[in-house]
Amino acid sequence: MLAQSKKPLPPRDVAVAIDVEYSSIYNILYRLERKGLVDRDEFGRVLLSITPQAESFKRLYYAHQSSPLNRILTGRKLELLLNLDQNPKTADEIQEDTKIPISTIYYYLKDLMKLGIVRRITKKTPSKGTHRYIFNEILWEDLKTFLTELSKAEGIQKMPPGSILIKNYGNSILFKSIRQQDATPTSFSVYDKYGVSLFLMRTSNYYTLPKRYLSIMDVFIHSLDSADDISHRLYCIIFYIKNKQKLGGVRHPMLKDIKNVLNGKHVNGFPTHEEVMDRVSVYAI
Repeated sequence: MLAQSKKPLPPRDVAVAIDVEYSSIYNILYRLERKGLVDRDEFGRVLLSITPQAESFKRLYYAHQSSPLNRILTGRKLELLLNLDQNPKTADEIQEDTKIPISTIYYYLKDLMKLGIVRRITKKTPSKGTHRYIFNEILWEDLKTFLTELSKAEGIQKMPPGSILIKNYGNSILFKSIRQQDATPTSFSVYDKYGVSLFLMRTSNYYTLPKRYLSIMDVFIHSLDSADDISHRLYCIIFYIKNKQKLGGVRHPMLKDIKNVLNGKHVNGFPTHEEVMDRVSVYAI
């Protein structure tokens, strides 16, 4: 309704349009304001915001006007879809990442597959975790863009001032800062604890919130998501070589590139096999 309207609407009209009690509409509008999706004028009337996430929602709305967006954007479906942003996952892997009850995950996946938002990929050889699920970006590119913009905005709200968001995982955020922050150090900031010193390489301070214990796999995944140049990716590869036995459970699209480099293949944006081997000798691996 707000995506269509060219003028601000009274909250009562919005309540009638979406069929909710008038007493509930202010809580709904408050949550939408916090997400940067709507604004209110000086008379309390509601209009769609001009933020990136609101603009991307408008494009989504016009691209899929016949689709039940209210069904797609409810509950924890957004969290589930964000978790499918990189590579296919089994329902168990989604549950491990999001902590959404497994029965709810299967219910969501079934509904999202009906709408063509999620595709199921089945291995030819039956095994545990035969079915994997992936976001259908070909049909739902506008939904993916909206989720990305919304996730980015929500992550920024959670960050300390003066920080730069790297990634919002839904239940946690990864960010960097030139200043020390009251958060859990991670990524390259703790590489030395696992035998990989960055020597004189200049780097930001990397953190995650909420504060919590991090496993070596958490640290490695954070560094993969933080690596934005060849020198960072070189250290990721060194870390992988040195701690490979402890990183067997890591799932990340960059792992394929790392393995290709270690097999002597050229990968754009990554160090060569020779450069990696030269650095490996420094760490006596």
